[in-house]
Amino acid sequence: MFTGQYDVKTINFGRETEKADLREFLAGEDLSLDGDIDYAVCLFEGDRIIASGCAASNVLKCIAVAAPYQGQQLTNRIMSLLRIRAYHEGFPGLFLFTKDINEAVFRDLGFFPLARAPGVILMEDKEEGWRRYLEELNIPEGERGTSAALVMNCNPFTLGHRYLVEMACRENDRVHLFLVKENLSVFPYDVRLKLVREGTADLDNLSIHEGRDYIISHATFPTYFIKEKKVINESHARIDLDIFSRLIAPELGIVRRYVGEEPYCPVTSLYNRIMEEMLPGRGIEVVTIPRKEAAGGAVSATKVRKALAEEDWDTLEGWVPPTTLRFLQSEDGRRIGNLIRKHQEESE
Repeated sequence: MFTGQYDVKTINFGRETEKADLREFLAGEDLSLDGDIDYAVCLFEGDRIIASGCAASNVLKCIAVAAPYQGQQLTNRIMSLLRIRAYHEGFPGLFLFTKDINEAVFRDLGFFPLARAPGVILMEDKEEGWRRYLEELNIPEGERGTSAALVMNCNPFTLGHRYLVEMACRENDRVHLFLVKENLSVFPYDVRLKLVREGTADLDNLSIHEGRDYIISHATFPTYFIKEKKVINESHARIDLDIFSRLIAPELGIVRRYVGEEPYCPVTSLYNRIMEEMLPGRGIEVVTIPRKEAAGGAVSATKVRKALAEEDWDTLEGWVPPTTLRFLQSEDGRRIGNLIRKHQEESE
């Protein structure tokens, strides 16, 4: 019988036994230990986990209480511990992934529903935080008419990206380019933003925005950032596209979304397929553009990173805009190339 006494312990992911115990507990609760989780706190009765709470940056997940211990306010305790950690980490807001049957529990704890997919719900601790995000973009009223959108990572900005943006700008009065904000790419966000701006400076009808938490982020589409493990979660894609089509696109008058063909990455390919399924029914045309061809085949950021690691400047000249090439040949660009080469050597 539970006496109400328990111990609090932060899981050390460097210790395989602790990680395995958490994984086993979550499996018993029909949950999995996602590859992007960077923090976990558990309540123990003796040496047994009775409740857990995990986080991937500012996204809370894997919050569970074993059946015999439910109704003891343990979820509240776990949430308090996760909020304390978020405060010390300086996160301005929190998101939460949970099963849809738990919506009422987390509403009572100060979270609001943001988007849904079959069986799951994404919640946040700020009501209509997405609206504040759009307000902070400071988009002039004159740019809120019928428009198109692109969502890109640009790791780094290539002639393939330029081709896609140019096509969208040629076919629409206004184009909104949302650049993925998460700083988990080889090229840091500020560098990617600089290269996109420099590489599209001549396109007068293009507006470039930070993607932030509401467009392909750890909150809306975490699978994107753990795709090297080939983890594909259709629910994540549906949640991200639900937010885009239901909340963001109507506010900006977006009626088209442009994407490039994706024959290589299974995560992006799945995302594009679900996009083609969901968006037309919500008044948004999906325009798929074939990849730009160059010497050596279709241009891709993956090929560009490989060529950079090999310092193959002749090939890079045909795959990236002059502005990107200048950066790649700079001291900072060569440093990134060295990091890529080191990672490749360690992976072999």
